[in-house]
Amino acid sequence: MSPHIFRQYDIRGIVGKDFTPQESAQIARAILHYAKELNINIRTLVVGRDARESSHEIFNHFTQACRNEGINIINIGVVTTPIMYFTLHTTPYIHGVMITASHNPGEYNGFKICFNKKSISGKAIERIRDIALADKEIAHHSDHGNILPYDALSRYINNITKDFAHLHSKKISVVFDCNNGPAGLVIPDLIKKMNWFFCSTLHEKLDGAFPNQKPDPTVEANGIKLKTKIIHAPTPTIGIGFDGDADRMAARTEDGALVAGDYMLALLSQNVLAHFPGARVVVDIKSSNSLTQTIIKNGGTPIMSPTGHSNIKATMSTNKALLGGELSGHFFFADKSYGYDDGIYAALRLIEHLIETQTTLLHAINQLPASTCSPELRIPCAEENKHSVINTVLAHFSNHPTAKLITLDGLRIETTYGWGIIRASNTEPVLSLRFEGSDTSGLENIKNDFLEILKTCVAEEVLAKHF
Repeated sequence: MSPHIFRQYDIRGIVGKDFTPQESAQIARAILHYAKELNINIRTLVVGRDARESSHEIFNHFTQACRNEGINIINIGVVTTPIMYFTLHTTPYIHGVMITASHNPGEYNGFKICFNKKSISGKAIERIRDIALADKEIAHHSDHGNILPYDALSRYINNITKDFAHLHSKKISVVFDCNNGPAGLVIPDLIKKMNWFFCSTLHEKLDGAFPNQKPDPTVEANGIKLKTKIIHAPTPTIGIGFDGDADRMAARTEDGALVAGDYMLALLSQNVLAHFPGARVVVDIKSSNSLTQTIIKNGGTPIMSPTGHSNIKATMSTNKALLGGELSGHFFFADKSYGYDDGIYAALRLIEHLIETQTTLLHAINQLPASTCSPELRIPCAEENKHSVINTVLAHFSNHPTAKLITLDGLRIETTYGWGIIRASNTEPVLSLRFEGSDTSGLENIKNDFLEILKTCVAEEVLAKHF
């Protein structure tokens, strides 16, 4: 089992290479052992899984190990990750595990873990790693746990339909790209229940191999079919895509343009702040100035957080924020929901905002403060090299006469002409970079500042593909 599968806020790797389905039992024992260290008495565990080809086998090995320790399993089946969160918040069962690799390709899989309704991350994942690699035994329970089926899917659909009953029969035109993931179990039924005559789906059939495109809707190349369908729609239509477990969403305007996650959060903040003036909004460290300006303009308070769903939720909880989000398309509502990331719920809040303001998505985006910002650049980098590259960049900019260094998550450099960030991805073997300038010239200057030092530690042919 590779230690690299134990990441900042979940466990994730290539099945058969980084870990085997059989080693899921080892991971299960480690999770339970760690819970005992925290004096958390887990008697019942909610377990869901996405539609990946390896998920069923992993589920069997993982839950069998739990049952051997006397743990009862609430089997919610193939669902979105938000449905697992929803179950923890609406039943007496408060501990859960979701078997998923989110937006990663089909050969990946992994685990998202919740104790007491909260996602665990950071040091907790590291401790689970140490226990799993040592494979410490737990005293076996005299009783054998049971598997209890629970129809969380229907309960979730009924609940979300009730929450958005005011949108019933609205004349909206949306193409929902389910990306062959479990969003396809929700969206068609939701469209029918909401009587959305002009809405349709794309890639709604479950297929864990993701034969049409990678399940990451924030990447332009993964939305070509969605873009084509929007452009050729008979009426003005927006697109909304979901990732492999539907905890993320990305929208496209009526002309097919992909909306960056920070711009989407800016729109969603307008929706929340209209109903809750003065609310705090958590933004991730990669977000543009356009987002923070929008929050302030609408009377809110932006709060910067490290990237990652666990980090955003923790920062929201600490600051009693009503909304949070990040560039990657995770959005968290704590004003009228439970504060976890749910791509489908976020999509409905977007639709709600467009209907309430009687505007198009394209017009709403164009009304946001202009920014000269690059997309997120994701440069391949071996896991063992990521932090050494960041340290090299940090050492270089430490000698910059006027730059402000922020090390909340990776390294963000702020200058008079723009800012740039480099951080290690917690989900893939890549370095994540983004830049924003006060103008086009400023953007080029900050990019060149980074490029100058990166050339000393990253292959030029790799950099040439991204810069």
